[in-house]
Amino acid sequence: MIYFDEIQIAIEFFSFVYNNLVDFVVPTNEQSLVEAYRQWRERADTKVCCDYGLHVTIMHWNDQVAKEMEILTKEKGFISIETV
Repeated sequence: MIYFDEIQIAIEFFSFVYNNLVDFVVPTNEQSLVEAYRQWRERADTKVCCDYGLHVTIMHWNDQVAKEMEILTKEKGFISIETV
């Protein structure tokens, strides 16, 4: 996981033109995509002070994952999803 404090310091120090971060949401084997998303947002929102995005990694496939992908894309605005 990205350590937002360290990355943000580097971005601000070097004044990059594009100052947004993208981190990977990687759910555990037993964790739902939506729960993993909430967990990453809770971690990030308390530390980050610039724009950031999240990229979801799909570790397995079933009907629940399909339903959660719909929630993430329609309600949370995800456009970046990857399968492993």
